[in-house]
Amino acid sequence: MCAGSYHTLVLKTDNSLWGCGLNLLGMLGDDTNTNRNTLIKIADGVKDMSAGGAHTLVLKTDNSLWGCGSNSIGQLGDGANPGSYFLVRILFPK
Repeated sequence: MCAGSYHTLVLKTDNSLWGCGLNLLGMLGDDTNTNRNTLIKIADGVKDMSAGGAHTLVLKTDNSLWGCGSNSIGQLGDGANPGSYFLVRILFPK
C-alpha cells in the first residue's frame, strides 16, 4: 500500500492494483476525474507502484512502466503535457 497527497493505492496478492481518493487530475487512472470514496480496480498484472502528489507510477509484471495523473512538470516522464486520466506506457529513451 502507498499514499500520495490525496489518493491511496493498494496492490493485492493477485497483482491487481486498486485505488481511492481524490482523482481531480486522473491519478487513479480510471479514465475519469471522479473522486472515489471506495477502492476501485485500476489495473491487473502489477508488480509495484508509487503514488506521487498528483500522479501514479505503475511497474507491471512484464517490467513495463506506466503512469497517470498530472504531468505539469514532466513527472510521468513521457515527454507529453498535460497528464492523463488513464495509464499510459512510459518508454525509456534509447
